[in-house]
Amino acid sequence: MFGKQLKAIGVPLALMAALAGCSVAGPKPATAALDASAADPTTQCLGQHQLVTRYSPIELYLSATQCIQQNKLDEAVFLYGAAGSEGRFDRRRVTDETAHQVANFLGLIFQKELGDEVSSRFLGHMRTQLDDAAAREVFCGTLKKQPPPSYQPTYMVGHGMRALTSSTPEAAVKALPDAQAAWEASVNDYMDCGQ
Repeated sequence: MFGKQLKAIGVPLALMAALAGCSVAGPKPATAALDASAADPTTQCLGQHQLVTRYSPIELYLSATQCIQQNKLDEAVFLYGAAGSEGRFDRRRVTDETAHQVANFLGLIFQKELGDEVSSRFLGHMRTQLDDAAAREVFCGTLKKQPPPSYQPTYMVGHGMRALTSSTPEAAVKALPDAQAAWEASVNDYMDCGQ
């Protein structure tokens, strides 16, 4: 239905993925209720039942595009929220603050490349889904059931000033003392969960 309008999104996001050196991370040990079977987020619409935090925000935006093409807007909203929450999580672990804005940029590229009509429909669906406090609470809880992201945030590290001036990339990402708490705080922050 939206195929013509969405074909263009794959190019900018795929280009950013290639430039940043992003690749699909190997499966993480399965979280109890999440499906950790192999999937390709660049060509498949991932669902809320799947382990999505092993994929970078770029990959999740590409998957959200697939969902929109299939008119699975609830799944697209979930992936959009997961990608944005991952961006907030990566800001906590990427030490170069000049790189942090790339997370916002990815969301803007996603919306712009959808085109005005599709973007308006998607954002309207998202507002309808999240304006209700009880629905937002369920949505936030579903995101928090995902484990903390396990991919390397190369998409972010590669876009900061330190990537241009430093020869020690291992200092670019710091270990978080409590990754689960950082993930939950990132979801709360991005999704305005209020807790």
